[in-house]
Amino acid sequence: MTLSDQISIFELIAAERDRQDQKWGANRSLENPVWLTILAEEVGKSAEAALKNMPTLEKELIQVAAVAVAWLEDLRTEPRLTMGWLCNCGRWYSDVFEDFRCVCGNNYHEE
Repeated sequence: MTLSDQISIFELIAAERDRQDQKWGANRSLENPVWLTILAEEVGKSAEAALKNMPTLEKELIQVAAVAVAWLEDLRTEPRLTMGWLCNCGRWYSDVFEDFRCVCGNNYHEE
């Protein structure tokens, strides 16, 4: 796969993100369980398309990637009152990391 091929895939994901923003609004902030539900639904559609050799597989995988990107974008917004930690270095991150260590190396965090 060439860099050009990869760029074209990223462009398809970006176009899907634009479509999602037009449909659902660009400034939505959802709780992590809601994002997980949306992502799981898209993964389920992709699994069905893969298992049934459906021609929609690529479209479904692009939607999976776009939902994951949307969730990441949401996580990088202002810290919200959700599960997660604010490190002394100023980074906000989810509590899914078992060792509660920030990428800066600090393991002391405030809620």
